[in-house]
Amino acid sequence: MKKLKFNLMILQMLKRIVAFALNTANVAVTNSIAQLKSGITSLQSKIAILDDLYAQYSAVTDGVTKQRTDARTALATTSFSIMSSVYSYAIANNLSDLATNMKCSLGTLSHMPFQKLCSKIQNAINTVTPLLPSLSGYGITSLSTWQSQWDTLNSLLPTPEAAIIAHKEIGEKIDKATKDTNEFFRTQIDKLVNNLVGTDYFNGWALNRKLRNTGNRHTRLDAIVTNELGEPIYNVNVTVNSFGKDGKTFEAVSSETDIDGLCEVSTFEPGIRSVTLSGDSITSKTVEGIFFERGKATIMTFVCAPSFSNISAEKTATTSTTQSSTTANN
Repeated sequence: MKKLKFNLMILQMLKRIVAFALNTANVAVTNSIAQLKSGITSLQSKIAILDDLYAQYSAVTDGVTKQRTDARTALATTSFSIMSSVYSYAIANNLSDLATNMKCSLGTLSHMPFQKLCSKIQNAINTVTPLLPSLSGYGITSLSTWQSQWDTLNSLLPTPEAAIIAHKEIGEKIDKATKDTNEFFRTQIDKLVNNLVGTDYFNGWALNRKLRNTGNRHTRLDAIVTNELGEPIYNVNVTVNSFGKDGKTFEAVSSETDIDGLCEVSTFEPGIRSVTLSGDSITSKTVEGIFFERGKATIMTFVCAPSFSNISAEKTATTSTTQSSTTANN
């Protein structure tokens, strides 16, 4: 399952890339590079193959689930009919414990977890079987259908061997197709976009290229940090600062940019917060009033100026070295 989840993250990333390359703002750039345009078209075909494999994978599970659901519905309907009649028998004969055990509703039985329903109905069948000779006046002369429906549902509780084998085979196909598609993407398409470093197209491409855990729905900041020339800045600390809300103080959360100037800061309290960017290579800055919506990603580009104090320090060190050298020579 872990491998399948990772492969699915890759597929979602590739879909984001295609959507990015073909959206209104970027399609002109995509089409202007013939190899890139052709590569995106080929990538779409490969994604379609992966989608079909995932559909096959889901169909195996869906088929088993439908069988279980249909079996539960049949068992719940028969159980409600018989147990309601036994309940009436219990009330008529002042059998309070039996009445309590037989009291049920069709809605509850129909939506009860499979394992729990099997356990409950098996106990009910065991309880009612000795009473069968006394129940003819309540329309109950046989429990064979009831027992047969229980047997059917119970047999479906373990995952059928055929489904396990099918899942494994399709999973292996998904793994191979994902590796082949990702290799094609990296070697045939990605390298073309690397020639566009410093452009909005490259920045957006790099942001969409990041793998994301699709199981998470956290409030998140996707930051792009560049200099005035649009070049990415590495190792910048991006901090969503602490703030107070409803009488509580929520801690700051930080992360650092990678070599592409990209940074993801996640899992923090939503609201109107400030973001501080700091690091040895830039002049620190704080941006106020950024609204973060619960469970959503906020994508922002931050342009930072170089740290002149570092430049001055380098010049001072160079001057000192030169002066020392001159003194030594004299």
